[in-house]
Amino acid sequence: MIADHLILGGGSAGCVLAARLSEDQNRTVVLVEAGRNIAAGDIPDAVRSRYPGRAYLDTRNIWASLTSLMGYSGSNSAPRTARRYEQAKILGGGSAINALMANRGAPSDYAEWQALGADGWSWEDCLPYFRKIETDRDFSGPLHGTDGPLTIRRITGEKISPFVDRVMQTLEARGHPIRPDQNGPWQDGTFRGAVAVSDAGERLPTSIAYLTPDVRRRPNLRVITDSTATRILFDGVTAIGAEIAGTPSKRM
Repeated sequence: MIADHLILGGGSAGCVLAARLSEDQNRTVVLVEAGRNIAAGDIPDAVRSRYPGRAYLDTRNIWASLTSLMGYSGSNSAPRTARRYEQAKILGGGSAINALMANRGAPSDYAEWQALGADGWSWEDCLPYFRKIETDRDFSGPLHGTDGPLTIRRITGEKISPFVDRVMQTLEARGHPIRPDQNGPWQDGTFRGAVAVSDAGERLPTSIAYLTPDVRRRPNLRVITDSTATRILFDGVTAIGAEIAGTPSKRM
């Protein structure tokens, strides 16, 4: 199979890349994901649920044998030990199994990246893209998007955990004010989480928000699931393709 763009890994970013690149009808795009497919009309209840633990604790959705060395690596520390490292193995990646949160980083972090040489990654440079990805149901103005694929809203009074609510009230009584919007002006305080939840009240992973039925019908896009890249192919120092192992009947 020949394509202009081969994307290995249909996680949060891979689904976005496939959707955006295939907007150009002159580009052919192939997206390969090792995990199972998630599509509109075919969403497991555990993924659909707003409670993240159901999908995250389902071992079918994570890599079974991935490990990572954990602990501090300083000279006077205890030896680092390997432990299981939970990473999503499903179309949509972490956005299909994690905690639904849709909060941005601190502006000072982006300023540090810029200062260290990451040109184009300042807060001001990234803000237009934050706005582009979202449709914020609660806030508008220069810090928020109104027509992006991800629907963003804040946890409402009837949905917030009573424990979290009491903790926030306690912190406010101790001088940490409850503020309305963590994606608004950057201020200290406590906030109800901003979450990527559809208007139907369901989780909205990038495999649903970006790989819509219309996007999947594009003749220049092919999405392959249940298939793993086993080797990157090179022409000299240039990557030109990959070997893929999987079950052809499960490809789409």
